[in-house]
Amino acid sequence: MLHRVSALALALVLAACGDDEPDVARPEQLRLAIVSGDRQTGPVRPVDGASPSLSGAFVPIQSLPPNVLPEPLVARIVIDGGAQTSIVGPIAAVLPSNVAVTYRVIQPNDPAGRDCGASFVDAAIPDRDGLVTTYWERGTLAWQECRMEVRLVVDGVPRVDTVFIAMFEPGPPVAVGGSHPHWDAKEGEPVDLSQPLHGLLAFDWYYNPIPDEMLVERWVPDWELYGPAEERGRACIDEAPLYSSGTGWVMPEGPPYHDFGYCLLLRIEGRVVTRAYFNSRSPYVLEP
Repeated sequence: MLHRVSALALALVLAACGDDEPDVARPEQLRLAIVSGDRQTGPVRPVDGASPSLSGAFVPIQSLPPNVLPEPLVARIVIDGGAQTSIVGPIAAVLPSNVAVTYRVIQPNDPAGRDCGASFVDAAIPDRDGLVTTYWERGTLAWQECRMEVRLVVDGVPRVDTVFIAMFEPGPPVAVGGSHPHWDAKEGEPVDLSQPLHGLLAFDWYYNPIPDEMLVERWVPDWELYGPAEERGRACIDEAPLYSSGTGWVMPEGPPYHDFGYCLLLRIEGRVVTRAYFNSRSPYVLEP
């Protein structure tokens, strides 16, 4: 009789062990939680920032493409109320096998056609920890919050979503201009080339505005002073002799007065962003 009771107890234990399988979470138990990568900032997409797979450029596997934000966007699928109880203790529920996550960047209605970029991948399958990862391909619109929807899809039906946010800053300036700026310069005295920039407009390649303070803080120009020209008004049109040149926002010495004037070129990253025709007795007019 004792032998028969022991065999029955063993059978019950084995049966309980056979039921020791985690439950599959129901769709309504699932939600998405952001882990990292939210609210990044970075410059707009480089002008030549095509995807390496499209451009044919070789990029080592350890390197990030130049057109993505540096931090990965990581989200986790969380099971709410997924713990079950059995005679051997709590058992966590597992994700359904038909779960996927999709990504979509919400594009702005921008008259200039600027965009908020794209997700580096369109969809992902969660790993064993419920994590999904993508990268944000940078857009061309600066100074506006961009949003990327992350949607949980079960059996082909979108269930819940969350949102990553990023903001892009302007790229290098390609033009600086304005109305009636001038330098208070006297012959032989230093000229602060950043002074007339207050109230002017600087733009990057995508026509995003660059504040004066950012322009002066982030970029250092090379300047070239040509002239005097052989006739009035020709210094910025025809070739004139190079009078002086340097780097930075300060010209060590203002040029002497000359009726035919001088032409100042400001270059940033090799591109001429400003042509200024002036002499040392009248306001200097900047033209992009």
